[in-house]
Amino acid sequence: MKNETLYNKTVDILKDAYFNDTLEHGNDCACAVGNLIAAAKGVNIIPDNEGRLSRFTWEQGYPKWFYSVIDKGCPPTDGALSEINKTGYTIDDIILIERAFESTKNDNTEDLAMFNGLMAVIDVLDIIHENNDTEQTQVTKKRFNKSLQTV
Repeated sequence: MKNETLYNKTVDILKDAYFNDTLEHGNDCACAVGNLIAAAKGVNIIPDNEGRLSRFTWEQGYPKWFYSVIDKGCPPTDGALSEINKTGYTIDDIILIERAFESTKNDNTEDLAMFNGLMAVIDVLDIIHENNDTEQTQVTKKRFNKSLQTV
């Protein structure tokens, strides 16, 4: 596997976001990529000023990466590239991760959609990191199963 340390770090960040309820579809501060960039910058994802968990803000300003990833016609700014590069991934990798996570937001429940999005992200990480060990992939995916977690 290529860069197993980064792979494992990424999985840990996403698992923590999922179990800590700081993961949300369609929210550039709290989606899969938002959580990766926040962790890389040392930024905490917190509820907004009204205490709503459906919208999150960063303690240190608004993320810059979003338009460089979503809008192909928008060239990446230095700030956006700085955020993306801190994750250890390229902009192309981040685009793949973002698409994988957001591709499942129309599932039956938001929790199921996030779980399925995370499973799609693991599949993308396997491609990015050239992981051909299907057993390791299955073990990684089981880490996101809330029914298997102990209190």
